[in-house]
Amino acid sequence: MQTKGFRFILVLMFCVIGFHVIGAEAKTITLATVEWEPYYGPSLENDGFTVDLSRAAFQKAGYSLKIEYMPWKRAIVLGEQGKKYQGVFGAYYNDERNKIFVFSDTFASSGVGLFSRKGENISYKTLKDLAPYKVGVIKGYANTEAFDAADYIAKDETTDQVKNIKKLMNGRVDLIIGSPHVILYEVKSKLPEYGGKIELLNPLLKTNTLHFMISRKVSGHEKIIADFNRGLKMIKEDGTYDEIVKKHGF
Repeated sequence: MQTKGFRFILVLMFCVIGFHVIGAEAKTITLATVEWEPYYGPSLENDGFTVDLSRAAFQKAGYSLKIEYMPWKRAIVLGEQGKKYQGVFGAYYNDERNKIFVFSDTFASSGVGLFSRKGENISYKTLKDLAPYKVGVIKGYANTEAFDAADYIAKDETTDQVKNIKKLMNGRVDLIIGSPHVILYEVKSKLPEYGGKIELLNPLLKTNTLHFMISRKVSGHEKIIADFNRGLKMIKEDGTYDEIVKKHGF
């Protein structure tokens, strides 16, 4: 009887421990994304201020957040599947994505602008003015809905912004599009030989809000988003949001 009782206790303990492990795993959100410094990236402190903010918000709601980096197009494909990754971190909103993913509230914003080689004297007022030029874009990126839909603009795709900058400087494209903060960061940190040799055109095309996206295929996707949004509101109210932004120099 004592042996049977001991075995029963062991089985009960295993079930309880197993339940807690499963519960802990269910509370971990894993998101795929591309390196997009200085907003987020593996070389930045705590993966950058946007990830740091998001982790703090998730923590308030009882979750942990894991980020894995890969090419953007792959992140979108794997995030949509909702299996290994529940979604994608760091995305601009557009209607097409909203059919596949549910968006969090915004936790940051980023401008979208055009860069040329310095001294080219390219200017524009409307998108139609860009028709004579070839613009380097990143495969799978959403820029602005108007620009992305403008089939009269010649667009040359590549997989990352460093390659895009090199194409601009080698004369393979006339302009490149992206976040000014990201493009200037890439030049400063990875392509210093091009420092002072590119310039931002005015005006900016748009300022976009940043979100993460949870696949609609993920069970409980609406709850995950609602819980995060609640946590984000809490860190804004208690001052944590401002502290993190200041700590990262933004």
